Amino acid sequence: MQVEIENTGCIKMDAFEFHIKVPIHPRAKFGLKAMLFAILLLAVGFGAFKLGKERGGSEGYAKGYDNGWAESQNAKLVKRHYRVSDLVLADGPESIADFGKLIQSIQQSVEQNSWDTNGGPAEIAPYPQNLSLVVNQTQRGHNAIEKYLDERRATLRLQAP
Repeated sequence: MQVEIENTGCIKMDAFEFHIKVPIHPRAKFGLKAMLFAILLLAVGFGAFKLGKERGGSEGYAKGYDNGWAESQNAKLVKRHYRVSDLVLADGPESIADFGKLIQSIQQSVEQNSWDTNGGPAEIAPYPQNLSLVVNQTQRGHNAIEKYLDERRATLRLQAP
């Protein structure tokens, strides 16, 4: 089989000739097929986005929230101090502060899987010098702790004579 390429743009292979001519009009940037293909890609993209948003919101986010994302949250821990003198001195200012019950209650009620006692990265420790708790927790955890402490204080105010 003998192949010859001529200057005319024709390829000759023995007795067969192939003429390759691509007509491109200077004003035609793209054809109808290309436009329809682009519309199809956009439609598929928007459909996939909508489907992913629906499924991801119900399955992926909830599952990740429950697991706590411990690996990624390690770098996002924030240390804060909480004054809890009103919560640990239940019998008055002369009583001995009981941090243990409060710490245990917080660990059981707020972001349970995030605490170091349950394998998470968050830590909580008493600071008896000024009757406060030192908490190393994520921002979401701190928001939940603030809400929990406010609820405990409101409960104590209602129980006060």
